[in-house]
Amino acid sequence: MNKYKVNYQVASVDKVSPPAGGQGGDWYRYVLVNEGSRIIGLRPGTSEEVMEYAMNCAEAFNLRSAAYKEITCRITTRRKVEPKG
Repeated sequence: MNKYKVNYQVASVDKVSPPAGGQGGDWYRYVLVNEGSRIIGLRPGTSEEVMEYAMNCAEAFNLRSAAYKEITCRITTRRKVEPKG
């Protein structure tokens, strides 16, 4: 997906009971994982809606993390400029 190996993916989407204070309808628990992290969320909707939402979240995390790593890489690989004086 990208050259920085972030790669969050949807691990699961499972139907759950509504959380305390949650308004009716069906609720789902989604899990996003990468090599060393796990993100868990709850969302109302159909399983298809929640799967699409979770996939969009994973993509957004991947893009944001890749952009951060690219910026960090640019900063750390600059030539050191010696002060004149």
